[in-house]
This record gives sequence, structure tokens and C-alpha cells, in this order.
Amino acid sequence: MPETAAGIAAACGRYWDAAEAHFRIALRYAREFPHKLEEPQIRYWYAKMLIDRNASGDREKARELFSDAITGYRSIGMPLHLEMAKDLAADL
Repeated sequence: MPETAAGIAAACGRYWDAAEAHFRIALRYAREFPHKLEEPQIRYWYAKMLIDRNASGDREKARELFSDAITGYRSIGMPLHLEMAKDLAADL
């Protein structure tokens, strides 16, 4: 999904507000379509951005996003992605 890629790119440039806006739009699109394969990926990358930004409340929101991503990965059978999300969530 282009919005996810834009969110990742903005996060790499440390444009936090833009990154967050892109991830929120991507999540909305993924829910509306629905796009079950993309939704956990968006949540994973959004959570990683929040960890990098490290503003007040970001770690808690990242935990929530990782939890949802883990549930999504499990439901669609993506074990490698599931383990990656679990590893990052465990560090929070």
C-alpha cells in the first residue's frame, strides 16, 4: 500500500508527523477495503516508528499496535512476521 511506504519513508527521515499521518491513512484504507494481509504490516511499521520517535505515550501505543499485528499475523499464517513482531514487542 503506497501510504505504508510513504509512512516508512517519512519515519526514516524523522518526519514524525507526516509518518504518523501516512500510517493512520493506511490503516483506514486497510480496514475499508478490507486488506487483511496489509493491516498487520501497517501496524508493525507504525509501532516501529513510535519506538523510534519515543515521545510521551509512544511505547504504550506501540505495544497496542504490536499486539494487534501479532493477532493479525497469527490469523493469516505469517510465522516469520509473527516472531519479528513478538521480539520487538518483548523489548517494550
